[in-house]
Amino acid sequence: MSADGTLSSWVSAVGVAKARTGDNLGTKYPIISQQLWTAVQKAESGAASSASALQAAQSAATAGISK
Repeated sequence: MSADGTLSSWVSAVGVAKARTGDNLGTKYPIISQQLWTAVQKAESGAASSASALQAAQSAATAGISK
């Protein structure tokens, strides 16, 4: 296999990649992920401003992981 210089940025990215739960989030990951996804959807659809959607997501995630 020959080296392809156009792929060097991808090789670097893969070398430092982490799993989605690589920051020791464990069972907290789904709670945080769901709230973040909901915030993005609200912001994109215009149902909420980006700032208020993210603030609500932060509050909900914090409440969810502290149970």
